[in-house]
Amino acid sequence: VPYLGLCRGSQMLNVAMEGTLYFDVAAETRTTVRHIDYENYDGHRHPLSVLPHTPLAGWFREEFQGLKKYAAVELSVNSYHHQGIR
Repeated sequence: VPYLGLCRGSQMLNVAMEGTLYFDVAAETRTTVRHIDYENYDGHRHPLSVLPHTPLAGWFREEFQGLKKYAAVELSVNSYHHQGIR
């Protein structure tokens, strides 16, 4: 049965399927992306790369038109979390 979990839902599905989480993305990875801003809690955004030939890329087909074969499309997504799927 296919399923889709977004944000915390994807983390919950991951753990339910015996996956693991980063409990603090900034502390446990080498990312320079700031995932949470307590001063701008509801307005904080960070970039997200959508890779071609993925299911998500199909939703953004128009954005991929005219790009090189393996180019990614960058989106801006809201972000107020410090955990993530490992």
